Amino acid sequence: MQAMQSLSIQANSKINLGLEVNRLRPDGFHDVRTVMVKTRLADRVALDLRPSLGPGRLDVTVSGLRAPEGESNIAHRAAASYLTRAGYACSSLPFDLSVHIHKAIPAGAGLGGGSADAAAIISGLSTLLQSTGSRPGPLPHAECVAVAQETGSDVPFFLAGPVCLAEGRGERLAQIESRCHLRLLLAKPAASLSTKLVYQMYDMVGPGARPDIPAVIQALSCGDTRALRDAVNNDLEKAAVGLVPDIARVIALLRGLEPVCVGMTGSGSCVYAVFDDEMQARHAQMEISRSRWVSWSVLTESFSGEVHDNGA
Repeated sequence: MQAMQSLSIQANSKINLGLEVNRLRPDGFHDVRTVMVKTRLADRVALDLRPSLGPGRLDVTVSGLRAPEGESNIAHRAAASYLTRAGYACSSLPFDLSVHIHKAIPAGAGLGGGSADAAAIISGLSTLLQSTGSRPGPLPHAECVAVAQETGSDVPFFLAGPVCLAEGRGERLAQIESRCHLRLLLAKPAASLSTKLVYQMYDMVGPGARPDIPAVIQALSCGDTRALRDAVNNDLEKAAVGLVPDIARVIALLRGLEPVCVGMTGSGSCVYAVFDDEMQARHAQMEISRSRWVSWSVLTESFSGEVHDNGA
């Protein structure tokens, strides 16, 4: 193995343009159908791989917004799963692997921050093991996808992206050729949400207004953002509002600012609005800032996370 190698990866968040929840599966998950789009709100994931004379360690640390560290972080789970599948014993690694995540994506928002970090770890480990000539070497792509699927429902999307139709648990992906760069305002109430709790509430209260996923795909493919207006409903919104009523207040405020469309992403609690131009989005952000809610004005992505190789 060569000297220490370092890598810094941009881990982009996502929004759901419409989220349809269907049958409860035997494994306890629901089938879903949704259009997922990467945004430019992103974490930064740094990996350092260096030779170790004794049993190596896997460490995950976090700065920025609050998130779990160590084995409680999904990124640690992704790294351990990848290394085990590649043929390493995590209790006696031949190297030290240090992962540092600078969090800009809030947790419990439906923006997929943890899943984005996990996908960055999977792709980053492949790059590092290849560049250092480590043996065993990197996993083939199909094995990376398998690691992503066992790590979390949204993780496979972050290996694929930037715009996909996701079905099943989210693991069945089809690329969408989007002609839209969407200007978004993301707004999040103070409270965060657990996906598990939102689905439990959904099982009790059912869906609200249903999305039109084919219409979303058509709108993106044709570059017709106006056709998104009545299509991006989220079946989990009713359940999420039951847990965090401020979500309904954010949605009402944003709708009053005349965006192209408004929707809740994932299981909440973050809400997005699509605007025609930057001036409208900035005006809306000023209105949001008068409340106790946090917001970000960002574009949707048209490419995967960029990678900067800082290896020696």
